[in-house]
Amino acid sequence: MKLLLALMLFMTFFAHAADPEPGSQYLQAAEAGDRRAQYFLADSWLSYGDLNKAEYWAQKAADSGDADACALLAQIKIT
Repeated sequence: MKLLLALMLFMTFFAHAADPEPGSQYLQAAEAGDRRAQYFLADSWLSYGDLNKAEYWAQKAADSGDADACALLAQIKIT
């Protein structure tokens, strides 16, 4: 039982360390202008609770014509 608990704690340590901040896997593409990456990054920040970063990336994606980002931006603005 102790071994199982130790293994579970060990696994959660590495799972958390793999993604230091929400949406980090999308950041490079978003900064390069990929509107879907911008949308996914905005959605990640919204899920994390950072409305300022979520709004920033949603606005960039919406300005590029991403319809999902427009809806997400509206959701952020009424929150």
